Amino acid sequence: MTTKQSKSIDAYLDGVPATHRAALKKLHGQIKKLYPKATEHISYGMPLFKLHGHPLAGIRAAKRHSGLFVWSSTALGTLGDMLDGYDTAVGT
Repeated sequence: MTTKQSKSIDAYLDGVPATHRAALKKLHGQIKKLYPKATEHISYGMPLFKLHGHPLAGIRAAKRHSGLFVWSSTALGTLGDMLDGYDTAVGT
């Protein structure tokens, strides 16, 4: 968890503990591969990907876990098998 607001996704990833960094970098790469037209932003204090101006997914390090936040049911369906073995939940 970074102690100050990061200005880029690379800066954010460089600032998270090593225990989370590899998983978040992998998620970052997978999102970029699946959605090459997505733009990268820092929003809500985390790396956020937008597609056609709309939030698609965000990634974040927490104290005891890493999180993938999906704003699009289409994106969730595309990720499919990659989420097997992970705890998932639907938010509001």
